[in-house]
Amino acid sequence: MRKYIPHILIGVLIIAGLLQWLDREGLAAEVATEKQKVKDRDVKLAEFDVQLAKLKIGQTKLQDSISGLQKQIAVGKSLIISIQKDRDEKLKIIERYTVSDMQQFFDKRYGTGK
Repeated sequence: MRKYIPHILIGVLIIAGLLQWLDREGLAAEVATEKQKVKDRDVKLAEFDVQLAKLKIGQTKLQDSISGLQKQIAVGKSLIISIQKDRDEKLKIIERYTVSDMQQFFDKRYGTGK
């Protein structure tokens, strides 16, 4: 039995070495797969960065449009207020007119043919 111990040890070492080599091959394949996944994700990330940049440009354009529209709204509101004040003043003046004053006004303005 002692005669076979060196052969058994050599066999075990060969099998262990073979298993280690096979494990390294599997590990190398896994590393290559993971590296490819990282590259694919980097490509996707770059695509998302481009899309994000485009969206930010679009957002800036929309914000500029919103600012312009808000300015137009402010101008419109101030015009409305001005028109309302003018109308209110004219209404106050008209309320002071008597019927004969109104008749004279319309006669002068439109003429009654008399």
